[in-house]
Amino acid sequence: MKKSLITNTHGFTSEALRKGERAISDAFFRQRVTAVRLILEGFSTVKAARSTGHLSPVCIYVC
Repeated sequence: MKKSLITNTHGFTSEALRKGERAISDAFFRQRVTAVRLILEGFSTVKAARSTGHLSPVCIYVC
């Protein structure tokens, strides 16, 4: 399966997103940030969705 590629990170790095996840109190938003971070690290959208507990691919947040 072809992996998604984030072309514009808006200045965020994987490490910055990881640190930011800890400060987010809203669980749903934290899952979204985690999914984007995983895709930024090279995971496919399906694997990122499964690891965060989503049933649908996370391409909705990335694409």
